[in-house]
Amino acid sequence: MYIHKQTEFGGDQIHGYVDIGSGEIENVIASQALVLMVVAINESWKIPIAYFLINSMTGTERANLIRESLVRLHAIGVRVISLTCDGPSQNFAMIRELGAKLDIFDMRLFFSPS
Repeated sequence: MYIHKQTEFGGDQIHGYVDIGSGEIENVIASQALVLMVVAINESWKIPIAYFLINSMTGTERANLIRESLVRLHAIGVRVISLTCDGPSQNFAMIRELGAKLDIFDMRLFFSPS
């Protein structure tokens, strides 16, 4: 989702720069937030599990974040049965990078996170 480009000083840190959780903050003001959520299919709850302040992100970078999230969810016993995202080209690239195919003549609607 798009966010306002701005920085704020909060205590001992400046917030608003690109930050994908690697410990290194780029000297670029973020214009988007990538939010990962887990939604229950047999209950009525949804929980954001991660958010990343980004300016842009390749499909490969998105796929790496999804893989890491799936591995961590599996480690705590969460069974993920579907992945939902909107349709920008980066998400199609992410889906291809994960191993799924959305080609109408050669469709593969699943992938393994490993």
